[in-house]
Amino acid sequence: MNTANEAKINSESTEIHRLFYVEDDNFSNGDEYKMAIDYQNMPKIVENLRQLDVQKAKIFGIFGDDMDVTKFLYSLFPDGQNKIESLFSNCDRMPTIWTIFNNIDLVFLLICNQDLALEKGNYFTVVMQRFLQDICHNIIICPSETFFTNFSTEHSFHGKPHGSRTYKLVKKELVDIQTPKNIKLDDKNIFKLVLDESCQNVLSTNNSPTTYCVRKIVQETNQTTANNRFNELKELLQKYFDIGTANLRTIFKLCDETRIFLSIKQKAKIEKVITDHVQLYNNQTAHIDHEVKSFINELIGKGKILSSLRHDTEKEIRKKLYEITKSWLIEPKHSKTTAEDCTEYLIGSLENHFKNKPSKFNITDEHRSEFISRMKKNDKKNEVRDLQELCIKFIILEAQSENQFDVHFDIHPLHYIPEFDTEHHLQHISVNSSAPIKITFNELNTFMNLSVLSESDRLALPRRIKLIACYRTSDGKSEIIIINRPNIVNERLSENDGYSILLHKNGFFKKIPDYSRFGIHLAYASSQNSQTLVFYHKTTGEVSRWSVNESGELKSHTILHQLDKSNQPSGVKSLALTAAQDLLILIDSTSTVYSIDISNETNAVTLLLYKTTNSSINQRDFMTNDGELYDNVQTIGEKNPIFFFQAKNCIDIIDQNYCQMFSIKLIHNAQFYKMQIFTDFFDTYCVLFNSQVNEVYCIQNLISDTRIERQESSNNLAESSQQYIGNRLLDIIKMGEIQFGVSDLMIETQYCLVLSPEYTSYCDKIKKYFKNLGVFGTLTIGYENMDLKCSTIDIECLIKTMLSRVPLQLCTIEMGTLVPLNNGRRDRMDHLSSKSFRIDMKAREISFSCLDYLLNNINENENIQIIGILGRQSTGKSYLLDIIFQTRFAVAAGRCTDGIWMSYVFLNNTHFVILDCEGLFSDQRTDNEEIKLISLLTAVCDITILSSRFRI
Repeated sequence: MNTANEAKINSESTEIHRLFYVEDDNFSNGDEYKMAIDYQNMPKIVENLRQLDVQKAKIFGIFGDDMDVTKFLYSLFPDGQNKIESLFSNCDRMPTIWTIFNNIDLVFLLICNQDLALEKGNYFTVVMQRFLQDICHNIIICPSETFFTNFSTEHSFHGKPHGSRTYKLVKKELVDIQTPKNIKLDDKNIFKLVLDESCQNVLSTNNSPTTYCVRKIVQETNQTTANNRFNELKELLQKYFDIGTANLRTIFKLCDETRIFLSIKQKAKIEKVITDHVQLYNNQTAHIDHEVKSFINELIGKGKILSSLRHDTEKEIRKKLYEITKSWLIEPKHSKTTAEDCTEYLIGSLENHFKNKPSKFNITDEHRSEFISRMKKNDKKNEVRDLQELCIKFIILEAQSENQFDVHFDIHPLHYIPEFDTEHHLQHISVNSSAPIKITFNELNTFMNLSVLSESDRLALPRRIKLIACYRTSDGKSEIIIINRPNIVNERLSENDGYSILLHKNGFFKKIPDYSRFGIHLAYASSQNSQTLVFYHKTTGEVSRWSVNESGELKSHTILHQLDKSNQPSGVKSLALTAAQDLLILIDSTSTVYSIDISNETNAVTLLLYKTTNSSINQRDFMTNDGELYDNVQTIGEKNPIFFFQAKNCIDIIDQNYCQMFSIKLIHNAQFYKMQIFTDFFDTYCVLFNSQVNEVYCIQNLISDTRIERQESSNNLAESSQQYIGNRLLDIIKMGEIQFGVSDLMIETQYCLVLSPEYTSYCDKIKKYFKNLGVFGTLTIGYENMDLKCSTIDIECLIKTMLSRVPLQLCTIEMGTLVPLNNGRRDRMDHLSSKSFRIDMKAREISFSCLDYLLNNINENENIQIIGILGRQSTGKSYLLDIIFQTRFAVAAGRCTDGIWMSYVFLNNTHFVILDCEGLFSDQRTDNEEIKLISLLTAVCDITILSSRFRI
């Protein structure tokens, strides 16, 4: 490979575009990531491929670790180093495939990550390396120095990195539990900034090291502010709104950005405005298609010029000329481009196309003038611009028809961080505040369907809506937020309140089913394996239990009824659920303390609690030693729960036998304190705070079954030594074949490993290791003599393969409703569920990302089959499709598919659309939800595969 002569280029001509990447998928069955295709860059990459001269160009792949790939790319593109350096400086931790193009060669680059602890990254590296095999027949491997220093002759496809942390475990005795120790809390004045005077803005939460404070902002919009918003909306519509591709989603998104609220009636009227104007647009441009095709045919002289070319080449150039000409005739953005300039561009495109072809191309001045004349005659840009401006005017007028107002919530998380010295002695607790969780009015509208309300009801809403709780989930990555709001009945605000439950993760919200009953008190608890949300009904004493899975879906259990109503509490002051999720501790309005056993499947057992004295059977009323009543209770510990009871002047720590262990005498009056309990398993912390003062107490070994002593070797696991048996860069290739089978076309991939002179002694070991892997491919050492020419590659086939590698999610199920997705995302699609919008308008809203390009270019006379699959969860449905059709659906143990996903393949001269459905008979779906999925799949498929269990 002559890199000095062929790859030396001007850096300005080097183009680097992202192709495949891993994006954060916040609510996909608890998984944090999914494969994605950069459809914004895709047109540029396709254009680069079509510019290549396949007789001279090279198309190949490169993969390896960051620094070593960088060095190799510098040798290939010596004058493009600035762009390459910029690429690696912004490189993501997750694997990514990029394209590098310099008018001569096109390189598909896979950047791996050496962080073996990042298991998700390792999985996606395997998937992307398999993508690289699909696209490239020649792949260059750039190993890092650690590849050689840690080279192993043994194979291991199950080796995982591991670390160690050493503790000394000692049987716990009561004397080993240290007396609560008052320690310093450094809050950096955060409490003073975020808390109100009486701490009413502190939300109920669970025993996590985070307190959540909320601020409700209500803003009635004055005339000046409203005018500014409408002017901003008008500017955005003029910039982004296109009458030719008009859809409601674009308009609603722009309204969100300008904080303009639209009621359901306004949306319906705007939909009619768009429909009417689109119809006028279609009437004005109806003849354009025929006219453009007619004078394009005359321009290029179909019979004389293109007769010697292949049909697909003729089709491609005609399509390009057609799109350019039609765009000039009807799109206002071309107003400054004259007909003469557009004609010269078209003729220049034809001349470039025929430059190296046997057919000759020549346009006379007479033909040129005639073409320009016809262009001017059919020019509709001004009419379309006037129609578009009229449509925008009507949209603005309708948006102004109702008063605007704004209510939103900012939730401020306050994190408690224990600080230790070098010998692991606790020094103090610091408080940090992270970015607030923002719930905008548009999000409230999405969750509560406020657009159906009258204007007067919407204006009354801010007084009646409030946030009451924010619980941190067991994985520490999400929050469950409880909103107390009025019920909406017959499109009116009801006198009774209900609850909206949200799951928040990484800035995104997912609605969990509403709870419409009023007069309840909530409690939440989680353990390593489960999470439970409890609704206690104050008047009836009934207990509703909801289990929460990791993707935020709630499953309702049987309502527990009280067996003995004589012991029923009077109201609720405080309610705590144990980590084992089988016991409630309740303090009623008279400060009487009860336990409620909810371990039974049908009934709740309520008992009046008494304290035991010194672990004896002597009992007395549940109050402090000084006779004070308790106002608040929190609990911690799963196997042996510990209870923290808060009174006016003390905090009493009580064990599972309701025997008092410690009593913390407070410096300040606890009546004005908020309490937060959390643990790091070694120490348990009790934080008491208000806007002015605070106290923190630490108790060692309070909840553990054994006494734990930190040792000097208790390093951070992230810094612990890691071991991996095998050679990762080569093992990745084998893992891809195991998961997805061998290459689609049964053509062996040619691998080349870049070997520095100092590692030549590894040459035979590497070849032997590769041979023992049994990979469907060949490996050579050194790339200098490798033939990277792509003369046998079909560029159009390569483009199809590239576009079809990443599956697209079509829909999901939420709250019993089938939710369509746009470009695989939940992107302003909620209005599609409304019956007021016509089906043709709904159809305009949905796009299939890059798959649109493939599906829209299938001719009527070509074969196309739609294949779907149904079956129980974890029966290998996705794996079966991957093996049969060479698709790339996600494969994993357990539930790995949510809703219905689509992929495209072209096999045996037939176009296939493959639909993969989530597993049936899952406890995460109701029968009605599964019926909807089955109905959709079977309605659109030519063939539906019923899968039981797939084995090899």
